[in-house]
Amino acid sequence: STVNTEKVPKSQFTKMCNDKIIEEKKQECKVCGRIWHEVCALYMEIIFPDGFVCQNCKTEPKKEHRFVAKKLQQSKLAKHVEDRVAGFLAKNSSQSESSGIGE
Repeated sequence: STVNTEKVPKSQFTKMCNDKIIEEKKQECKVCGRIWHEVCALYMEIIFPDGFVCQNCKTEPKKEHRFVAKKLQQSKLAKHVEDRVAGFLAKNSSQSESSGIGE
């Protein structure tokens, strides 16, 4: 490989000031919502046509939330309250349908 070693005279240079701030393009991960610089994320639209997913979200499996209703322990009191509320709601919804409320 050859390197161009041609000398450029100083008179051909233009005096400029480096005071312009150019905003870098950013992408938001569609899984976790973190914002990445496109350069840091190695983002190309061709590679991510369905939206950007960061490396952390690609490698880490999604953690299931510990406190979902299915995993909570049931008690007699909770069951009783749920049954009463469900009955109350069913009763009120049937009454509102028959009386024409909400139309």
